[in-house]
Amino acid sequence: MTAAEPETGDNEAGGAIVSDDVLDAIVRTAADDEWRKVAVFIARTVDMAKAADVTVSGQQVAARVYALVETGTLEARGNVRRWRAGEVRRATPTTPTEG
Repeated sequence: MTAAEPETGDNEAGGAIVSDDVLDAIVRTAADDEWRKVAVFIARTVDMAKAADVTVSGQQVAARVYALVETGTLEARGNVRRWRAGEVRRATPTTPTEG
């Protein structure tokens, strides 16, 4: 098995077991500078995973989105747990303010 191949088996959510590193890479690839509703972003990420022959559920992607927002890899606007209301995008580097 290569690093890009998911582990085999099933998780409690009914999806294949995929390492966080593999799923995070797909999430980072799906992210761009545009704000997107969480629901749209999750669907886009699931589609990208499917194109890479990685089967994941929306819940699996959502869990990684929440984690990547916590670490600052993704920026959030609103409540990301409300998929139709919250928005995410790739984190933009902050410019130091002069004071």
